[in-house]
Amino acid sequence: FPVTILPDAWKEWWSTPKGEDRNYVAFLGKDNIVFHTLIFPMLLMSKGDMILPQYVPANEFLNFEGKKFSKSNNWGIFLRDYQKDFPGESNTDILRYALATNLPESKDSDFTWKDFQAKTNNELAAIPGNFINRVTQFLTKNFDGKVPNLQGKYADLPSQWHALIDWFNEKSWDSKEEMIDEIPASFSEIFNEYDLLMIASLYWGMHSTKQSYLGFRLRDAVMETMNIARSANKYFNDCEPWKSIKANPEEAAKTLYVCSQVLNALSIAFAPIIPHTANSIVTGK
Repeated sequence: FPVTILPDAWKEWWSTPKGEDRNYVAFLGKDNIVFHTLIFPMLLMSKGDMILPQYVPANEFLNFEGKKFSKSNNWGIFLRDYQKDFPGESNTDILRYALATNLPESKDSDFTWKDFQAKTNNELAAIPGNFINRVTQFLTKNFDGKVPNLQGKYADLPSQWHALIDWFNEKSWDSKEEMIDEIPASFSEIFNEYDLLMIASLYWGMHSTKQSYLGFRLRDAVMETMNIARSANKYFNDCEPWKSIKANPEEAAKTLYVCSQVLNALSIAFAPIIPHTANSIVTGK
C-alpha cells in the first residue's frame, strides 16, 4: 500500500501546544536519567518552541532469575518466544500484570518464573478471577445473566448510592476507617453493614488507584485495585446470596446489584494493566 509521508507531522507531538493541556512524560531506566533530564531537553530548547518533559519517572533495573538481562548471552525473555509459548490475549495480560507488580520503581527487582506462576494462580486467578467467576455464575443461574432489576425496598438504592458518594466527596479523609465510622445513620435504612463497607472500600480504592496512577506509582495502583477485589470477595461471602436467593430474593438481588457495580469498577481500574481481561469483564468475550 502507498505510504503518505507528512514531513511536519512530528510537530503535533513536539511543538509546544497552544491552549492545549498536553504533557510530555519520559518513562525510562535509571541509566538514561542524565540524557533525558539534561542533554535532550537542551537539544529541544535549542530548537526553539518545543515541549519539554514535565515528568521523568525513572525505574531501577529489572533482572531475570538473579542475573542481568543480556541479549548477547541470550539471557532473558523475548516477547516473540513468550507469545509463542503462551499465545492469546489473556496470557499477554498475565505478563503485563506480573511486570507491573514487580516494577523496579524504587530499587532493582528480579523476575522469576516461580513468582510469575504465583502471581497468576494466587493473585489474578484467586482474587479478581474468583470474584468475577462467582458473580457471573450466580447472575447466569438466577438473573438470566443480567444486572438485577431492583424493586420494592431497594428500588431507590441507585440514587441513595449516589447520595452516599456525594457525602464521601464532601471532605478529605485521613483513612477509610474514619470515613466508614462517620457515615450517617440514615444510609443504614437501605444499606446494611456489608453494603456500606463494600461501597466505602470501592470509593477509597478507586480514589487511591487514581492517585497512584497520577503519581506514576504503578505497583501501588495495582495493589489498590487488588484490594478492591479482596473486599469484593469478602462482601460476597458475608452476604451469602446463595442463601438469601431462597429466603429473601430482594436481598439477593440487591447484593448482586452491588457486585455488578463493583465488577464494572474493576474493569475500569484494571484496564491500564490487563486491558483484554478488563474488557472481557463487561463484554463477556
